[in-house]
Amino acid sequence: MPGSREVKRRIRSIGNTKKITRAMQMVSAAKMRRAQIAAAASRPYADLARELARALALATEDINVGSKPSFLPNSLSKTAVLVVVSPNRGQVGALNSNLLSAMRDFVLAQQKLGMNIEIIAIGNKARDGVLRAGLLLEAEFTKSDKAVSTVDIRPAAKLLIENFLNGKYVSVTMVYPQFVSTLVQRPSTQLILPFDDSVQDGEEEKESPYIF
Repeated sequence: MPGSREVKRRIRSIGNTKKITRAMQMVSAAKMRRAQIAAAASRPYADLARELARALALATEDINVGSKPSFLPNSLSKTAVLVVVSPNRGQVGALNSNLLSAMRDFVLAQQKLGMNIEIIAIGNKARDGVLRAGLLLEAEFTKSDKAVSTVDIRPAAKLLIENFLNGKYVSVTMVYPQFVSTLVQRPSTQLILPFDDSVQDGEEEKESPYIF
């Protein structure tokens, strides 16, 4: 049976461990809060940037009567590309499984329409999921577990834009985890290219055939 000195030493050790754990918890909470703020702040910018690009494409069509802007539907290709963005690691609840389920649903829906699907994976779990599903992995790009800058995504963006402009891809769609809260990140499927030119002023936006 340990003596009183040993008991006191253990009590001090546990107390020190408690203080260290509390400090680590506070640091983690602060980092999580910053990540939440960054995720929420990026949405209006992303939405506005896409709407601005779409408006410019439509304006180009108005100026060049009879011509078709490069980023509007202009390809007879039967190949669509799906970009799957995922975490690099597991232990994130159902996030990865839900994301890969959305990927499989999209591929199945497009194949029923007679489309060929190529997949570009960004993140280790996306790559692993594509290979396990036996789907065509066209390319793989690594991503940081921290904030991603425009420099990090430039190679993937260059590949997608070039293949869309040269007519290889009829569409570019992205599946990614949309941040809702710390515990909830829902898979979102969004058409990136082409821009939808079916919306006129005063009309409601029609659902894209590439998104469900």
